[in-house]
Amino acid sequence: MKNADSEKIVEPYKGRRMYHAPKLIGLWHKNQGYIPSEGDLRLMGIRNYEKHPEILESYWDSSTLYAAEGDKIKVILPYDNSGDKELTYTAEKSFADYIDIKRLSYPGLILSGSNINLIDFLGNSEFGLLEGREVYTLKKSDLLLNEGLTEKQAMENSLLLTKLGHPNHVNSEFARPIEEVEEIISGTFKLGKDLYGRDKMMEQLVSDWNSVLNTWCVNGIGAGASSNANTDIDGDYGRFAFVKF
Repeated sequence: MKNADSEKIVEPYKGRRMYHAPKLIGLWHKNQGYIPSEGDLRLMGIRNYEKHPEILESYWDSSTLYAAEGDKIKVILPYDNSGDKELTYTAEKSFADYIDIKRLSYPGLILSGSNINLIDFLGNSEFGLLEGREVYTLKKSDLLLNEGLTEKQAMENSLLLTKLGHPNHVNSEFARPIEEVEEIISGTFKLGKDLYGRDKMMEQLVSDWNSVLNTWCVNGIGAGASSNANTDIDGDYGRFAFVKF
C-alpha cells in the first residue's frame, strides 16, 4: 500500500513474531526498510485514512518497545527524528535479546558490529541495563492505565506522549512537532467518534507483571486505537508493519 506522504510501501508481516522479527531487523540493517514506531504508525494511519483505511483499521506491532519492573515502566524509542531510521543502541540490543532469550538460532540476523553477549546484556530481566537517551522511565502509579481515555486525558497522558515523541517528554533528537502529536490524537478521536461513536479511546494496556521487553502493539480504531504492551514475542498473532526505503 502507498503512503501518501512519502510514497513508501507498508507491508504487513502476519504470524509468529519470533519468525518475522529476525528477517525484518536483518532487512533494516541492510538499509532496505524499517519497522515503524508507534508514533509513525499512528500518523501514517491518520494521514492516509481516505485512500488506505486498512492502516488505521488494522492492528500492528510497532518498533517502540516496553519493559517493566514493579511500578516502573521503560519506553524504548527505536530511532530518532533525523530521517535515517537507524536503530538506537538500546532498541537494537533489546530486539536481539528479544529473539535470543528464547534460545532460538537465527543465522540470518545481522547486528551492527557488536560482540556483546546478548544474554549478558539483558540477561534475566536486567531492567537496570536499559539506559540511554532513547530510554524513558515512568511510574505506573502516575499514569491512567488500562481504561479508555478522553481526548483531554490522551493529550495529558505521559506514557502516550512519550511514545508519540512530544517535545516536552523526550529528548530533542526524538521529538516530533507538537502539532503532529496533536494531529495524531485529535485525528484518532475524530475518526473514532465519526465511525464508531467512541468518546473514549487510546487505552494504554499494561500488566502487573515484570517484563524484559515487549513490542507496543497499536490496535485498530474499531477497537479503540489502544496501545497494548502485553504482546509476546513468541505469540502466533503478530502483525509487524514494514516500510521499504
